[in-house]
Amino acid sequence: MKESSTESDLFGGFQNSLKTIFDETLSQKTKQIDQREKLVSEREAKLAHFDKELQKIKGKIKLQVGSVIYHTTASTLLKYKDSYFHGLLNPNFKLSDGDILFIDRDGEVFKYVLEYLMYGKLISVIDIGMLQKLLVDADYYILPELVKETKEQINLQPPRVGGTFPWCRFSNGSCSGNGAYWSWNTTDSIDSQFFQLTTVTYQNDTLKILQPGIYHIIIRTTCTTAVNYYAALYLNSSEVARCYASSATALNTFHINEVRKLAKGDSLQVYQTYNNSPQNGNPYNLFEFIRLGD
Repeated sequence: MKESSTESDLFGGFQNSLKTIFDETLSQKTKQIDQREKLVSEREAKLAHFDKELQKIKGKIKLQVGSVIYHTTASTLLKYKDSYFHGLLNPNFKLSDGDILFIDRDGEVFKYVLEYLMYGKLISVIDIGMLQKLLVDADYYILPELVKETKEQINLQPPRVGGTFPWCRFSNGSCSGNGAYWSWNTTDSIDSQFFQLTTVTYQNDTLKILQPGIYHIIIRTTCTTAVNYYAALYLNSSEVARCYASSATALNTFHINEVRKLAKGDSLQVYQTYNNSPQNGNPYNLFEFIRLGD
């Protein structure tokens, strides 16, 4: 069947349009590729220039960080890619012998930054306050692995509250009956993040641990004359430590000191037996906890 002239014209027009679109697309893609190649070439030229300039400063570099002077080398400062120091040593900044580069940061903290650049890790023992500063400066110097390591060291530090270890102390205890748990009438101090005073057998007779860790437990209670009677520490309703009285003619004071690893939810009580009344209200009666760490 013979193709009509109209159909032939339509087909030819379609081919021409398709070719035009193809040519325009090819032209655009070619321009994009040329632009990218140009950018790559420019970047390679800059890097080559940078490397050439770095050869001139391979020797010592003098830095003043805050008020502290440091002597180091370009190879040490440029150990980690894309760090702050790659910008600091940009070839556009011409360095001559004796020039000092100034960095407006804490000079004492910088020695740990330099330690990390030299050894690839932190070696020194660093206190918590300095670690907090180092965390900020590690981010400033664009050293993500140092940020990570500093956070890990901070997490290893025992939690502190107000510059001290978390602790609690109860006093003004009272105890009644021939064998009973002490109740604590006065809370001298308590960090509610770690401790909770609650009631199990008698009013306010139980301390509940809210955070796991290693704790120093101190107990001091008093009673009148007694022989072979004792005070005891109970952990989760089981006796774990005991102290005996020794005098039948004088007042007795029981002392218990324990360091124990405690779990979240553990409960502790002070139990006491006697043949005469304990010294209720005596200021020396106390139940104290100090959290030492994880």
